[in-house]
Amino acid sequence: MLERAKSGAGEGLWIRAERQSAGRGRLGRDWESPSGNLFASTLVRLRGDDPPASTLAFVAALAVHESIAPYLTQKPPQLKWPNDILVNGKKLCGMLLERCGDAVIIGIGLNIATAPDIPGREVTCLHDEGVPTSLDAAILMEDLAVSFEKQYAEWRSRPVLNLLDKWQGKAHKTGTEIKVSCGAGKHLTGIFMGLDKDGSLKIRTDGGAAEVVHAGDVEIVRNIEE
Repeated sequence: MLERAKSGAGEGLWIRAERQSAGRGRLGRDWESPSGNLFASTLVRLRGDDPPASTLAFVAALAVHESIAPYLTQKPPQLKWPNDILVNGKKLCGMLLERCGDAVIIGIGLNIATAPDIPGREVTCLHDEGVPTSLDAAILMEDLAVSFEKQYAEWRSRPVLNLLDKWQGKAHKTGTEIKVSCGAGKHLTGIFMGLDKDGSLKIRTDGGAAEVVHAGDVEIVRNIEE
């Protein structure tokens, strides 16, 4: 997709791989890519009056959530800042955004048939959560493309705060206890206080300070719904 973006491909293009030999996640991590799971990327071309490119992560998260929620009525999926989707606290899906000029490539990895064994992380897949095995990557890809187009149109036509409010309604609640790894060995623990106007995470630390995090990994220590 990156090569196609450099060659002038228009937005709306989707590419799906049956498997990947060098899948990548956030922060340079490997992404295991066995056959049967969904590995897909799409392309957005930015315009001058678009919201911040980083907020496309919320578009993608909402699109995935809308695509899988009908299959998980007993165990609703939960969005986790910035780019993850959980079921019962276990990671089901991750996303990676990459910028190339005016192009943003949105990569989505969704565990359908297989949950990779990742040390230190709880991971699941749709089939392990009771979703019928008749649901495969090709079917879900069609649903995802439709959902993404809808969420993307709203992102471009409505105030970005509407998008962030919608994301918050599907995510870990305000008041949830979290730990944030911000890189360079920096960690923050405290209470999730919602999103800033650009989609950054707001946290009130254990020491009482208010912090805004623009990039990092979130671990949910205690979900407020528990």
